[in-house]
Amino acid sequence: MLSAFMKIRFPVRTVAEMLGYDPLYMACEGRVLAVIDAAYAETVMQNLHNSGYLDAAIIDRIESGYAHALIETVLGGERILQELEKDPFPYLLSQSALGHKY
Repeated sequence: MLSAFMKIRFPVRTVAEMLGYDPLYMACEGRVLAVIDAAYAETVMQNLHNSGYLDAAIIDRIESGYAHALIETVLGGERILQELEKDPFPYLLSQSALGHKY
């Protein structure tokens, strides 16, 4: 289960809330979510931190029996992290082609 306390910077969370967006569904250049075998997770984290990626963190684990991602809310409840309805990349690419800067 993903925690509601994942590192989402305060300004990002604040603006997302003001605009009614969920920051977990927003485009994030420079971010990556990697699925790593638990046996290697600590080593990978140490290597990332040693390489200067100090914000790298283990945010949770995969458990059998779940067909979706659960997020633990700030109040201790759970919600399902829904899949995106549309692929955001065609929009972002078309906007980039038009000269829009992000």
